[in-house]
Amino acid sequence: MKHGRSFIYILGGVGVAGALVVLVGFVVSQRLSLGVKAGEITLSDAEIKKGTKALQKHKARLEEQTLTLTHQGTSTDVTLSELGVTIEVQKTLEKAKKVRTAQSYWQNPLALFQEENIDIQYSTKDSKLRKTLTEAFQGALQRPRNASYSFETGELSISSAQAGRTFDINALHTDLQKLINGTREDTTLSLSLRKSSPDVTENDLQQLQSKVAAYVDSKHVFGYADKSWTVPRQKLLSWLTVEKQQGKPQVVFHRERIRSYLKDTIAEDVNRSPRNANIYFNPQTEELKITRQGWEGRTLHAAQSLTQFLADLRTGESQTDLVVNRPKPDVYRKNLDNIDISTKLGSGSTTFGGSSASRINNIKVSAQEMSGSLVMPGEEFSFVGTLGPVAASTGYEPEIVIKNGQNVPEYGGGICQVSTTMFRTVMNTSLEITARQNHSYIIPIYGKPGFDATIYHPRPDFAFKNTTDNPILIQHQLQGTRLTFNIYGSPNNKRAEVKGPYTLQKNEDGTTKTVVHRNVYNTQTGNRLDRDSFYSYYEPRNNFETVTSYE
Repeated sequence: MKHGRSFIYILGGVGVAGALVVLVGFVVSQRLSLGVKAGEITLSDAEIKKGTKALQKHKARLEEQTLTLTHQGTSTDVTLSELGVTIEVQKTLEKAKKVRTAQSYWQNPLALFQEENIDIQYSTKDSKLRKTLTEAFQGALQRPRNASYSFETGELSISSAQAGRTFDINALHTDLQKLINGTREDTTLSLSLRKSSPDVTENDLQQLQSKVAAYVDSKHVFGYADKSWTVPRQKLLSWLTVEKQQGKPQVVFHRERIRSYLKDTIAEDVNRSPRNANIYFNPQTEELKITRQGWEGRTLHAAQSLTQFLADLRTGESQTDLVVNRPKPDVYRKNLDNIDISTKLGSGSTTFGGSSASRINNIKVSAQEMSGSLVMPGEEFSFVGTLGPVAASTGYEPEIVIKNGQNVPEYGGGICQVSTTMFRTVMNTSLEITARQNHSYIIPIYGKPGFDATIYHPRPDFAFKNTTDNPILIQHQLQGTRLTFNIYGSPNNKRAEVKGPYTLQKNEDGTTKTVVHRNVYNTQTGNRLDRDSFYSYYEPRNNFETVTSYE
């Protein structure tokens, strides 16, 4: 009988186990488990697989909900979106799937009837979060200050580090998680501060003090040709900082500060634009000759000079030879034979009879500066740029100029006679005029109004572009009080025709408006290729007070 009873118990146990297996299989197949609870939102297995509208609604509502952040009597209202917080629905669903997948129903059937809890997943843009907090509670925060080197009474000393104050972002995230999960109803979040430690302490600097002292006490010089620049001790010290690298303090150089010093302090003395040789074209013999030698340019290569400086420091060198590029001019003796100048492209003239001796001097000096200039294909010629400094040291004398609504004496008065002549010359070519401005009022010496061009450093300028395929040469002629410019180049099958200037308006208040036209034609077909119109507006002469006059 005992054996019979045991057999019955075994059959009963097997029956219960079988029933349990059947139940588990049925429940799993029908997705009847309780699922996962994300915050206060319950997700069944079926909802996890298909996604859930409940989470989407929760996201939309919560991200636009207004929170109040407070700290010591100061508060600000923001939304989660403004804080840079985004509710991650998909990541929450994936987290829920992982939780259910990790649980074995067969090993623990009771898991079918247990609800797993997870946090609703969210992400933050830390830069946006910190910016919002910093702007709202600026007075509460303080950046930590690293220990630093300084000079006191001529000796290298160490300034103390200072701890800072920052918000406890981890504590804020804890409160945000509760709010997002729905386990916190209070939308007022109190911010707490924590101490932020400096990266570099006095002890770090003490370890490197002897090395830094040797560096700043060494006399370091930048050199180029016969020039040299000694770097002051204080400047050397400002170029270095101490940073932690793999937990150890290391001297690091501010590359940008050194580069700025090279560009701002040294480059101005080193740099020089290449200057073309001035050349003269003899129309009778069609020969070119150099009338003034040019020179190579100089351009400080700041990046390579910086690299050389740091290399010299490592090897103990006290002088760094600057790296300087030397661009060649477009025109120099060796390439003169490659320049094709054979044809006059256009000419223009003005007269300046009755001008004072100082005005005549300034006309001659500035005309000479223009003469011999070679403009390469595609290059823009700037009258002001070619003119260079206008001062007593460059041969100019004081004469009347129009400036700030007045007639005042300045070095170079009368140069506009030259720029006006240049304008008329270019108008008789097909070259593109890129900058031109008339004088403020009508100046009788230039003849009929509307055909003048004023200049003043740095603006206004007179400029034109060489639109031919070959270099062009500017030359001047002075015959008594008549100034002429000729522009030479190679044949381009174009001719210009000037119409005007015409007076469009002459008003009772003394203002005048004029226009001058230029048509460009193909010399072979006769077709018009281009048309330019240059308008001028003049104010009455008596609007301009004369501070002094010239004879």
